[in-house]
Amino acid sequence: ETNPGRVNPSEESKKSFKVTSQSRKRKDKQHRSFDITSYSQRHVALHIAYFGENYKGFARQEHTKETIEFHLFQALKKTRLIACLEDSNYSRCGRTDKGVSALGQVVSLTVRSALSSNQLRKASSSPASVTKAKKRQKQNDQEGDQISETHSMIADDEATIIQDYKESDFERFDVEKEINYANVLNRCLPDDIMVLGWAAAPDCAFKARFGTKSRTYRYFFVRRNLDIGKMEEAGKLLEGEHDFRNFCKIDVTNVKNFKRIINRVSIRPCIDDNISSSDQLLFLEVDGTAFLWHQIRCIVAVLFLVGRGLEEPKIVSDLLNV
Repeated sequence: ETNPGRVNPSEESKKSFKVTSQSRKRKDKQHRSFDITSYSQRHVALHIAYFGENYKGFARQEHTKETIEFHLFQALKKTRLIACLEDSNYSRCGRTDKGVSALGQVVSLTVRSALSSNQLRKASSSPASVTKAKKRQKQNDQEGDQISETHSMIADDEATIIQDYKESDFERFDVEKEINYANVLNRCLPDDIMVLGWAAAPDCAFKARFGTKSRTYRYFFVRRNLDIGKMEEAGKLLEGEHDFRNFCKIDVTNVKNFKRIINRVSIRPCIDDNISSSDQLLFLEVDGTAFLWHQIRCIVAVLFLVGRGLEEPKIVSDLLNV
């Protein structure tokens, strides 16, 4: 007879073996290294917005973790969209300083894809994509020489033309089956950093830094007793191509060319109510192709000196091209 209160030794050993096997599988899974080369990869652009009040700036820094890029890279690694930053062909369209927020920051990089290699190859190898890739690479090389910065080049074998490419077929796969990069990353990012969307990069030679046509900064301030007319007059003198070395923090190690192009400088009210009270909220908007380190801050500082009557608008001309 079998004692109802006694466990059968054979059953007990089976349970023990089962628990041990499950535990071993969990440990093996935890220690298994992530091999991104086992997955298809694609080059994308991410549209990012953030409140910069709690951060030391956008670009990563060695002495602090409180940067936008640090948290972005952590999220990319945690979600296993990239294995490491060095192999991701990463590029940013620009950087912002401590406390500065952004609505239109764009970065480009190569990430893991849910699509097959064949589907991705058809899209990236269309005749139109190949022509754009070679044209963009030539442009990147020229701009890179001017800025004294090297960047990876597109290989010839990545520009193979496949004649049976159908754009409509790829778009359907792209929408329905691809990873929702924005949702995946936002689950791992702080509340004050958000990926607003993503788009397939035109080609693998695309870099956010060199592909950006213009950059726009807005500086918000209260009118108080500032002479807005004189500030606008001084701002117009900044437009065009000039040597802005007196309007930046000099970085002699990385920057040799201080010429930049400013397309537009304007001062406008946040609410167009035709009221010019001292409490009116305004913003200074500066649009240009590229900017030097702390250039916007220096421009704002000089325009405020003009607005307070401490300098005349011609101070801008005196500081430019010197």
